[in-house]
Parts: sequence; C-alpha cells; structure tokens
Amino acid sequence: MRGFLLDLNRCTGCHACQLACSIQNDLGFENSWRRVYTHNPRLRPGVAAFHLSIGCLHCADPACMRSCPASAYRRDHGTGAVLLDAGLCIGCRYCHWACPFDAPRFSSQAGTMSKCTFCNDRLQEGKEPACTSLCPTGALKVTEVQDGERPASIPGFPSTGIGPAVRFVPLRSTGQGPEMAAVEEPPQAAADEARRDSTLPAKVTIESEWSLVFFSVAAALLVALAAEAISGSARIQASNFLAASLGTLLISALHLGKRLRAWRAILNLRTSWLSREVASYLGFAILSSAMFLLPRTAPLLAWPAVLAGFTALFCIDRVYESVSGYRWARLHSARTLLTGLFLFSILDLNLPVAGMAGMLKLVLYAYRQSWFKSRARALASAMRLLLGFVVPLAIWEVFPEWILPSVLVAEVIDRCEYYLDLDVVGIFRAQASRPMPHVVVQTGRWI
Repeated sequence: MRGFLLDLNRCTGCHACQLACSIQNDLGFENSWRRVYTHNPRLRPGVAAFHLSIGCLHCADPACMRSCPASAYRRDHGTGAVLLDAGLCIGCRYCHWACPFDAPRFSSQAGTMSKCTFCNDRLQEGKEPACTSLCPTGALKVTEVQDGERPASIPGFPSTGIGPAVRFVPLRSTGQGPEMAAVEEPPQAAADEARRDSTLPAKVTIESEWSLVFFSVAAALLVALAAEAISGSARIQASNFLAASLGTLLISALHLGKRLRAWRAILNLRTSWLSREVASYLGFAILSSAMFLLPRTAPLLAWPAVLAGFTALFCIDRVYESVSGYRWARLHSARTLLTGLFLFSILDLNLPVAGMAGMLKLVLYAYRQSWFKSRARALASAMRLLLGFVVPLAIWEVFPEWILPSVLVAEVIDRCEYYLDLDVVGIFRAQASRPMPHVVVQTGRWI
C-alpha cells in the first residue's frame, strides 16, 4: 500500500505542499486539504520544535469511512486512496469528528465535506501527488507502507489503531547534528507552554452543535415519557407525541449541510453509530406513535417501542464515545441513557430509583468537576447542582409537578458542559491535557 514519508529533519514549514494542494485542486490556500502544523512554535526551551505536514493519510481502516452514516466514502483499491463522493454527503461533519488527523473539511458554501484524494488521477497516470512533487527539500515523499507497520511516535500525532499510511523519519539523535535525547519529565512550565501554543480549537462546540444538545435531551425526555405511559398512569396525546418526536428529529437535522439528503443518514448501519442512532430513534418514534394512535396495538408495540427508545439513547452515547480521546466520556453524568432512566423515575415518582440514578449522576458530576475541571462557569455548575438535585429532593412531596422542569433545566446545563468537556481526537488535540512525548535539545539550537 502506498503512503507518505515525512522527514521531520528536512521539513522547514515552508507550506509549499499546502500551496501545491490548493493549486492542484483549485481550493485556495486557506482551504487546502493539506496543512502544516508546528509543534512548539515559540521555541520554548527544552521542548522540540518541528513541523508536521498532514493531509489525509488514507488509513487501512479509515475512521471517516467507518463513521460516515451516508456511505459517501469508498476506497480505490488500485491506488489505496480513500475517496469522498460529495454528491452523497449530507454534511453532518461526523467524519471530521471521527478522523484523528483532521482530514475531512466542511465547506459552508457547498454544505458538504471534502478531503484529500491522494491526487488519485495523478497516481493512475504514474505521477506523484502534487504535494510531494513540489516539496523543495524532499521532506515529503510517496513510499510503500507495509501492512501492520506503525508510524514512529511523534508529539502531537495521535496514536490510533486505524493504520495511517504515513511513516516518519524521526528527529536526529546523537551523532547526526545537535545532540537530542528523549526524556520523560521536561521542565513542566516549558512543556505546558509549548502544548498550549500548539493546541488547536475544539472540533465540537455548543455554538455549532446546539441542535444536537437539544436533540439529546429531548430524546431522553420522549423515551422517558413513552416508558411512563406504559408502566404508569400518564396519558399522552398521540398527535402531540408524534409532533414532538418528528419535531425533535427535524431540529437535530438543522446542523446538516444538506438537509434534503437527511434520509441517507441510515445507510451505514453496519459500522456507523450515527446511522444506528437515527434508525433506532425513527423506530422508537414510529412504534410509540402507533401505540398511542392505535390503543389496541399497545400491548404488542409497548415494549418494542421502549426498547427502541433506550437503544437510541445508547447509540447517542456511543456516537460521542467513539470520537472522544478520553475514557471518561463513558462515565459522564450527562449520558443520555442515564438521563432517560433518571427522567423516567421522576415521571413515575419512584423515589428509590430516582435516588439511585440521581446519586450516580451526582457522583459522576462531582468527579468530573474535581478531576477534569469543567470549563463551564461556576454559576452554571451551581445551578446544575441546585436544580438537578437539591430542589427536586426538597419539593418531592410538596410540588411534584415542578420536579421535571427543574431537572430538565439542570440536564440541559449538564449536556452543555459535556460539549465543553468533550475532547475529540485530532492533531495537537488528544494530547492537549495529558503528558506528551518530547525531545530535549542538549547542545546547540535546533528548529
């Protein structure tokens, strides 16, 4: 399989490869599919400074292809290139979240994703990709990559199991220029400063994905309502429930670049958690609405509807777990599956279950606040604790009808904090809050 070879000692960060890519694909320099990232751009003492020229790495097991719900990706087995068909893309950006190398890019004008093609047409003609052919120092080349071979460990370059088709010539060691040696504990201040300088903005933000925040909380509430209608005495208007279910789904589609292609989101059930989320939620909405519209079918559809609903909540959680760089995403107080169970216990006024679910949420919330230092404001965190735990307990017997609104506000705050804390893997992102490997310059000055 063909891939890229990057010599870190030769790359000067001149951006010629980025320029060549933008010219070849008529993109404009700022929209180039290849980017040059600099580690330690301010030359902090004790930490290596170098450049990473990164485009799509056409992985053996591409995260973009596996995650795409619309099946818009394919591989050219002749060249090894992973290709995106923009005509099939729905613009959900999930491939961008999933790719640890930030290869897929969203075009706000086209409403779809785009990515490096490995200059597939040039490869088919026996030519090299534009980026390698224009590199003035010979730092970037095309090479043969053996199956199972892993690239060298490079600071800022995520370690993944998806088989990126890239290999690095590592930084010089003793006897090949300025003497350098790997150490485990750099001067902490210098390492922290270099890390902050190199870290890029988050891939997922509340501002860009507010509709998904709404969808996750609303889906948990609708599933809880359906479950309560089966097990409790709640009476739900069928038309209202159908309108709420479909309205929630339509609001979630607002973040899509191509909303009229939203139906394609269920085409990759085999590997995409996003496809599974949409399909299971649709199944829940249809079964629940049919159950309410046709009361005689309730005994037959009740449990399949609830099962589909909680499956949808589980899939929502898996969508974010699969792109997060931290395992704590699996133990978060804002998990939609846990939220659905908590809301159901409140609707059912089941104090023992609500107490256990609420205590679990409280413990997880306190743990995250202590160890992961949520960036949400202290006032919002205080409101989340007050409205989510203190108020419901205080008014449980006196004003039970106010418990649900109070808890819902708290859950929205918690879900917003979840997005603030979410660390989606990417170049100079996965290592942003954890120790990074590095090289210390012992003699001379190296850039």
